[in-house]
Amino acid sequence: MTARAFESLAIVKVGGSIATAAAESDLVNRPLLRRLAGELRAAGRPLVLVHGTGLVGKPWAHREGFALTGIIEATGRATALRIKNELRALDQRIVECLLDCGLPARGMDFESMAF
Repeated sequence: MTARAFESLAIVKVGGSIATAAAESDLVNRPLLRRLAGELRAAGRPLVLVHGTGLVGKPWAHREGFALTGIIEATGRATALRIKNELRALDQRIVECLLDCGLPARGMDFESMAF
């Protein structure tokens, strides 16, 4: 990416309540994501899209008691892994929707990135 392209880079946060929909069997809010993809494509800027967990992560967080603290106790390791796997699947479905709309997209697993 050139310096000029980097300067025009936009970071777009799509809340989980926008990205997910209970009425959809796989929880992906495709109608809204399609509309958003059209608007993002029309903007013509390089971007990073970050989505929330919505109906995939929030119910777990409230049910398991870490919604306010963000801390999963050691005894919740299996729960944490299940949530992570479900979020990966959600991410992949969102990426597929964006690709179907003509946006270049790929999922990123930040756990595998070195900081």
